[in-house]
Amino acid sequence: MTLPPRFYDFAQVVLGMRTSAARLSPHLARMANASVVDVGGGTAIYGRRLPGSVGYLCLDLDASKLRRARSTGVRVMQCDATLIALAPKSVDFALCIALAHHLPDPALKDVFREINRVVRRQMLFVDAVAGPRLSVSGLLWALDNGSYPRSEDQLLAAITDAFVCDHVEAYEGYHRYLMCVASPRPVR
Repeated sequence: MTLPPRFYDFAQVVLGMRTSAARLSPHLARMANASVVDVGGGTAIYGRRLPGSVGYLCLDLDASKLRRARSTGVRVMQCDATLIALAPKSVDFALCIALAHHLPDPALKDVFREINRVVRRQMLFVDAVAGPRLSVSGLLWALDNGSYPRSEDQLLAAITDAFVCDHVEAYEGYHRYLMCVASPRPVR
């Protein structure tokens, strides 16, 4: 089920965005006066929480979500996250929030490779981790378009192929979430 962008934003708030936003807040504040690309940023709901001094770009494939983001004054780019149309090391930070569960393993690997290619400083990653089917989290997974829930270990293994984790934490909302702040590994 694909939600219209306005309902998508509403659902994010109702389903626990405030918990994630509170956890992300100190990390987003450190991005002041920097450039940030939001990979799979949808309607830019997290990008709107960045300091006003940030040079922000929301990247997504979904044109309707990008129209919603643009209507809030955000710069957008319709682009496949596995082939980011930016120059190497052209942005300071990348956000990768709630994208991984939408991607099969090969595509997720390509996304992390591309983020590594374009980012100079760090990536801030957050995604829900797989949980029991007979739970609120399991019900939410059933309603979500994401077909690729992964464990914390699986997510960290995918991240550390292209990044060095500087900070890792798990937290609970309606789902269990993994947050990782990571620096790019030198390209092999």
